[in-house]
Formats: sequence, structure tokens, C-alpha cells
Amino acid sequence: MMPLKAKAKDKGKAPQTQPTKPESPKPSTKLMSSAILAAKPIKSWYEAVIEDEEATKPPQVQTDAVQHWVDTISKSPELLLALQKVSQQASSDSVSQTGSISNSLSKPQGGISSSKPLISLQQTSFPKTKSKYIFKTAFQNILTMEEGFYHENPSIAASKIFPPKWYYKPWNLAQPQSYYATILEITDSVKFKHFKLHSDHTEPAYSTCIIHKVIHPKDWGQPLHQPLSFPMHYRTSPQDFNTTYTYWDYQQAWFNAFLIQNQNHSHSWLFYFHSTMNTTNLPLWFLQWWDFYGCHVDYLKEHPLVENGYLHFKNNFQPAPSERKFSSLLIFCTKFFVPWVCSWFYDYNLQNGHPVLVRKFKIKWWDSFAAESKISKLAVTEWLQKHQTAPIIDPHPQSKFLARKAQTTTLLASARTEEEYLQIVQGIIQSQDLETVLSRSSSSGSTSPAISLGNDNEDDCFGILPSIKRR
Repeated sequence: MMPLKAKAKDKGKAPQTQPTKPESPKPSTKLMSSAILAAKPIKSWYEAVIEDEEATKPPQVQTDAVQHWVDTISKSPELLLALQKVSQQASSDSVSQTGSISNSLSKPQGGISSSKPLISLQQTSFPKTKSKYIFKTAFQNILTMEEGFYHENPSIAASKIFPPKWYYKPWNLAQPQSYYATILEITDSVKFKHFKLHSDHTEPAYSTCIIHKVIHPKDWGQPLHQPLSFPMHYRTSPQDFNTTYTYWDYQQAWFNAFLIQNQNHSHSWLFYFHSTMNTTNLPLWFLQWWDFYGCHVDYLKEHPLVENGYLHFKNNFQPAPSERKFSSLLIFCTKFFVPWVCSWFYDYNLQNGHPVLVRKFKIKWWDSFAAESKISKLAVTEWLQKHQTAPIIDPHPQSKFLARKAQTTTLLASARTEEEYLQIVQGIIQSQDLETVLSRSSSSGSTSPAISLGNDNEDDCFGILPSIKRR
């Protein structure tokens, strides 16, 4: 008798079927080709002040062919639109919401498809040549790290010391960053605007600040310590911050109003001056603000068109006496509305052998600035011809008086006769300007030649007094 055969495992059961995924439609070759041929450069606002989060990521190795393909895509809005149209038809892929600028792509969880596009013009970041940050030498001392508070990451150390969203010593909890920002706005000194990469973000990725004016103490209009009240529409929530301020709060606002950050510590500011900016009455404390947040001459080195314009301005502009106290680059930026990007970060310095938490600053060129031709040497020359009409004012009038006095004494001592002496004295008393002196000197009936008729000889006080005539 033959042994019974063992039944095959799972024999007689219905075969299990694997779920199938709908095939994603493939992009049209014709559509892709036409998009590549019609490639045009594009720019978006966030590219101007994009964060430095790429610096913390490992570099991606790409072959020449892949790099060429990526470069082509980044310059073609038509191709991006084509890819976006194709992605909208796909039901298996979606965008992972990471909250960063360079969003990664991932498949939906649990088989749930997303209706959001695979590639978004606003979310996609392609490689492009970007300006590099220039680190400034000026820094702010914040505090000496005591034992038990130090952390190798200064940002983490600061977060354990300061209240949430505070980046400076909380001398008064009723004066957060918003308090100081409000002071600058209600005094019409600046205009702020903040930008978020996504609508669901609570922190800005970058901000703009248009500087309209910086108020000098003499222009404050009342005692510097006397409190001023906020406008009524700023006093709806008095528990948020103080509703009064003084000039000293205004001055401090220029250093605290820009202390905002995001989770990646990559927030940046775009600064530029408004056409109403007046540089003849800047307070001297603004020099320190410029050392921290202002731009630097190295900022122009990679832009020779602008650098040549600045050098021409520096060599030919005739500043007012009060403007001589400030750098020529600051004045240049106010006259020609040159923008720059600034960002701050925490760091440590060793002082007396102990770590000190400091704030450092870095600046870079605004890559979306498209008006370099308006700051060229030719443009500056035209501006100087139009605006530079006032003569140079001597910043030391007393020194000029003493020089004229010495020259007059020398001129009187050179008189050989009483007649010559009286002629010199009469010329000094009656002369009011150089043209009067020259005309009187030229109308003399004497046949003796003048010692000097030019402005480069001390005998006639460089043209200030009538020239001496010898008999």
C-alpha cells in the first residue's frame, strides 16, 4: 500500500493578490523638450536672503550630466511648470512638509495620496551662485558664562539663560523685542516687513527694514528722559509691554529691535535707506549701530561696477561738516539706496580665560539687486553734477581766521612806505570778496608790476587781499 502524499501547504486556498498602485502618467517628451528650449532665468524673493541651512548639510556629489540637467531646470520656468503639471496628475507621491526651504520629497504614509503638487515653484530650491557672507570684526559682549551654564553650542546656552524668544538680557520683561520695534515704527524711523516661507510658520525666515531717519537728541523736541505715550491703537494690550518710552528707549531700540531669530538660527535682514534719509544730523551713537549692522567695503569687491562708483563718490563728494564724522560708505548707501543683507549669530570669545557669550554679525550682497548700473561711476558722476553745488565748508573756521591774520600781518610788514601801508589797510577795510579785491587791483594806475596776481602766493594772502605793488 502506497503512503499517502502530504498535502501541499495552502493548497486549495484562493491565491492572495497584491494591491496594485495606479501608474503615474509619464511626462510628455514634446512638452519637456519645448520647455528646455524656451528656458528663461527666474528669480524669487526668498532667493535674495535664503538661509544658510545648506551649509550644515553634507555636500551632494553629482555627475556632470546630472549637474547640467539640474542647471537647465533651474533656468527654465516653462520646464518647472511642466513638471508641476505632471506632478499634479500623480497620485502616489507628495511633498513632505518639513518646514525648511529645501523641502524633501517622500511618498504618502498609509497609502493616502496627496493632492498637493510634487514640485512647487515656491518650494523648490535649485543650485545657483550665491553671495557669500562676510564676517564683521565688531561684536557685542552679552554675558560671561558662569559655571553650570556653559554649553558648547552658544545658541543652546543662550536658550537656557534667556526667556523664550529673548536674545538679550531681560532687564525689563515688559520691554521685549516687539516693544523696541514699535518705538522705531511710531517715530517713523523705519518700516518693517517680515516674510515666512510657509503660511503655517510662526517665525519669519527673513525681514526687511527700510530706514527713513535716525533722530538726533537735539531734534527730540523735549527732555530726553521725559516719557512719551504710545498711540492709542498700540495700547490695546498694555500687559504685552510698556506703553511709554523715552529717547533713551529709542536709542536702545536700534540695537534690540533687530534681535529676532527662527528655530534654525538663520534669520536675516535686508537693510536699505529711504530717499527721505538725512545724513546731516545723524547722532554719533549711530556709528556703533553701523559697525554692527551696516555694510563694509569688502562687500563691494565682487561687484566692480558698484565699487568703482563708490570710489568715485568717495574721492569727489564734498560732505557737510557733520557728515565727515561718518564713513563715506554709509553716506554712499544713503544717497544711492544700496541694499545689503545682514545676519547675527551667537559665539564665544575668551576674556581673562573665561568664555563670554557674544553676538557677531555677517553681511552679504543682495543677489536680487538689479540696479547696479544706477550706482556705476557714470551714474555717480551725473549725481554729483546735479547735487554737489555747495562749496566745501571749512570744518575749522578758527584755524582759517588765524591763517588769514598771519598772512595779513606779513603783508602789512612788507610795506616800505606809509603810502603803501595805507593802501594795504584801505584794501583790507574796503574789500568784501575776492572779485572786489581783484577788480580794484587791476584798475590801479601804477606802472609798476604787481608782485603776485595769482592765488598760490602768500604775498597777496592767496588772493584774499589786493596784491602789493612796488615803486
